[in-house]
Amino acid sequence: MKNIFKGPKTFWIVLFISGLIIFSLGLKHLHVSYFNLFIIIVFIVSALLLFFILKSKNKIKIHDK
Repeated sequence: MKNIFKGPKTFWIVLFISGLIIFSLGLKHLHVSYFNLFIIIVFIVSALLLFFILKSKNKIKIHDK
């Protein structure tokens, strides 16, 4: 599985959690009934994901084989 999921496990866990949050909003039909709130939450989750990756990329060294 290391050939498929390259990079630190924390990146994949945070990506999974953010995807789960956005997916659960879609299951609640928030993108239909409250579109503005849906977009705000998607932007916030995306910004937090980007901030986490940029903040921790210097601390975690990624080794390619």
